[in-house]
Amino acid sequence: MSRPRRVETPYPDPGTPEAHVPRRPGWECAGCGLDWPCLDRRRRLLAEYAGNRIALAVLLASYMMDALAERPDLPAAGLRTRFLSWLPRRF
Repeated sequence: MSRPRRVETPYPDPGTPEAHVPRRPGWECAGCGLDWPCLDRRRRLLAEYAGNRIALAVLLASYMMDALAERPDLPAAGLRTRFLSWLPRRF
């Protein structure tokens, strides 16, 4: 009797942008396991939204609200720091 073939689950390469997405509802990075947005994702977001930082702030604020709803065990002040404090002050 032959053994069933093992099916490999493809995981994104941690060096690709699609790897650094939030794993919900825990809000850790699917690519590196750090709190999301991780340093790599922050750099990519800043580059992607270089011409429209206000849109980036709105996007991150909406992610923060999702995280607040999905992780009521985390302090709101900590999530604010995590999602918004790293944004440049000047737009």
